[in-house]
Amino acid sequence: MNLTKKQWWSLYGATAFLLFILVTLPVLLKFAAYCFHNYDMGIYAQILHKTSLIHPNPFLSSMSLDKLTDHFHIFLGIIASISNFFPSPGSMGIFLDYLFPVLSVLPFYYLIKDREDIGSKNQILIFATAYLIFNRGVISAIHYPFHQDLWATFPILLFGHFYFKKNFWGMIISALFLITFKEVFPFALIMVAAWHFLRKDYKLGLSLGAICGFWIVLVWVIRPYLLGTTLPKGEGFIRLLFFEPWSLVVQYKGRGDQVRRFFEFLLPWIPIYYYAIKQKVQPNWNLAPIIIAPFLLNFIPVMWRHHYGAPFCAFLFLILIPLKPNFHLPKKGLVVSLLIIFGLNGGLFSKGIKRLISPTTTKLCPAIPARITALDKASAYLRDNPKGKALVMAHIMPNLATRDHIYQVGLPAISEKKMGPFQYVLIEKPRKFGDRYPMHDRDFERLLATWKNNPSAQIIIDDEWVFLAKGTFHAFK
Repeated sequence: MNLTKKQWWSLYGATAFLLFILVTLPVLLKFAAYCFHNYDMGIYAQILHKTSLIHPNPFLSSMSLDKLTDHFHIFLGIIASISNFFPSPGSMGIFLDYLFPVLSVLPFYYLIKDREDIGSKNQILIFATAYLIFNRGVISAIHYPFHQDLWATFPILLFGHFYFKKNFWGMIISALFLITFKEVFPFALIMVAAWHFLRKDYKLGLSLGAICGFWIVLVWVIRPYLLGTTLPKGEGFIRLLFFEPWSLVVQYKGRGDQVRRFFEFLLPWIPIYYYAIKQKVQPNWNLAPIIIAPFLLNFIPVMWRHHYGAPFCAFLFLILIPLKPNFHLPKKGLVVSLLIIFGLNGGLFSKGIKRLISPTTTKLCPAIPARITALDKASAYLRDNPKGKALVMAHIMPNLATRDHIYQVGLPAISEKKMGPFQYVLIEKPRKFGDRYPMHDRDFERLLATWKNNPSAQIIIDDEWVFLAKGTFHAFK
């Protein structure tokens, strides 16, 4: 197979376009139809709107806590500065969910494009383009917008690019870039540092280890000391791993969805490694330690779905992709791998197509014109009246991220003293549409009756779709 640079760029562009049409565009339409929950899109949309270099730790009413109390997302705070260039923080997040996995292909392309010592280079490049953009972890993450785990696929591949090129400063800079995406990534890189230190590569081992060690101390020691409290993030993992390892296996009983998702990350590699094993071509073992922490951090809490699989697939790619001169991948092997990649996403592709061609018939959040008009009108009212706390249904919050003081109905608040009383309440009518989690229709019917009977209530909208009222309201669960 002889693939010219022009042909590859055409293939790359077509693959990126296909991702946009089949996945990203339906997600944008779902966002416009009030389909996404406060957890997590509403939270991160509010972070994009409120965070800046001047205000790195704003209070998030969508979670009822300060931003850095939850995650240490430095990159998110930096990139939030350009949110004003987008129609809304939510649309910006969806765009970045699209952009970063598409960009993740480029470091690998520039790694091998001029190399003649890689067997089946063009087949490997085609597989890489399809896998990095359409692996199950990426597609699941885009359908659950939006997260820095998915965005990190680009810096992960960037680190891999410099690692394979043995570019010391490139590795250091890309490592610094990667750890700004989420506080867990230093644990992946420090394993690489330890491995190189043990192999007497002290320059990389000590430098990378020092960077990761400093970041771990900053996030897990200095941050709690300065902030006073942070949300627990895996403090019990060590106890489970060393003292109750059997419980880690037992907890997967009845969790077939999670087990299935893990194997979906591996299935596209089966044709590749059928030929690799026959040809005695080994994985890139020197980089294998990088996946130890990501595997454990997903395996122990049983987190393989949604956005958690995307960075794992990126790390997996760096280890498994064959970069040996004696490797030969027949065309039929490539075709089988590509069929697996796209076949695994068939269900999500069909949902995306349905959203494109028949948006008014979807079950959870149909784009019925009257429904969207009612929700848009109510949301616009709250944006036009920014003063006062507003208690809002979960799936409306991502579309209201630019308004301060919005709180989720039924929010399992970390600090309930920061909740209420509320000057506004806004919900989509019970027995209609939208994501009710963690509540049920009967809970909203009870709350609706309570709010209507409130002596202070001034009903603004009470139609077939929406209830919006002004007053002094205390009930929120």
